[in-house]
Amino acid sequence: MVNSIVNYGVSIIWGNNDWLIASNPWYGLLMFVLIGAGLYFTIATRFIQFRHFGHMWQLLRVSNQGRKDGGISSFEALMTSLAARVGTGNLAGVAIAIYLGGPGAVFWM
Repeated sequence: MVNSIVNYGVSIIWGNNDWLIASNPWYGLLMFVLIGAGLYFTIATRFIQFRHFGHMWQLLRVSNQGRKDGGISSFEALMTSLAARVGTGNLAGVAIAIYLGGPGAVFWM
């Protein structure tokens, strides 16, 4: 009973062959929510990620205030954040490959 309820909830969030778009398991509710939220925040902030792109690079190039205070610079903070994201993505990618294709999927090129 509980298993069928959980499976139904998962199928609504992630999608399956019986809900929303037939025979395409990658279009679930979650994809529409994420895309909608991205568009909403882009419009609500008036495209700030595009308007201030040059300013971001300027700050990364010249900002050493964190170093003077005994902390880290903006560039070092960015690199630490990127390293954490890429590392997590690598771990998740290997886990998904093993789940979907077995241990041999990790070594397949």
